[in-house]
Amino acid sequence: MVAPKSFRTLIGLSPSTVTASAAGTALVIIDAQGTYAPTGGLAISGVEAAQKEIAGLVATYRKAGAPVIWVQHTAGAGAPVFNPDNETFDFIGDVRPKAGEEIIVKQAPSSFTGTTLQEHLQKHSIKQLVLTGYMAHVCVTGTARSAMELGYDVIIVRNAIGDRDIPSADGKSVVSAATLVNTVCDELADAIGTVIDAKDVKA
Repeated sequence: MVAPKSFRTLIGLSPSTVTASAAGTALVIIDAQGTYAPTGGLAISGVEAAQKEIAGLVATYRKAGAPVIWVQHTAGAGAPVFNPDNETFDFIGDVRPKAGEEIIVKQAPSSFTGTTLQEHLQKHSIKQLVLTGYMAHVCVTGTARSAMELGYDVIIVRNAIGDRDIPSADGKSVVSAATLVNTVCDELADAIGTVIDAKDVKA
């Protein structure tokens, strides 16, 4: 049996590389909010490890003087999760924006829908988006697909994204967070962008 080729390979696209000091790249942290912390209501499996990788990438991009963009999800006042009036709306721990870094607040899975993200990226001549954050199967993949459609070079950092266990479609079993992350990475690597680990990002 002939091994399958990815869609990107078939259309002649090679995997991208990431150098934080290169022109046109930006780090995007999607929904790294308290809602996804262990006691936040939608606990991400292994969130501490993912947050450590995100923190390292933030430090690398800041040292390079490259853009770091933060995304927060809101479900509106009174919502059981992502409530802007609740402390879980805030960023997790010490991994948070510093003065001058862009913060995008969204209400949809894609960080582009109904926000100023596209305008901000165009203003700063960003061509490559390095995506991290949560949840892999919702807002990470939503943002990645929108970014590809808009012509960006999309990078997904496998060990800096995360997910939670979810029920299967028939409700008879559990789909693990690890399965979701791996499936999302496989799908996105096939047609949407390049999947890397945090250690692959060069200064």
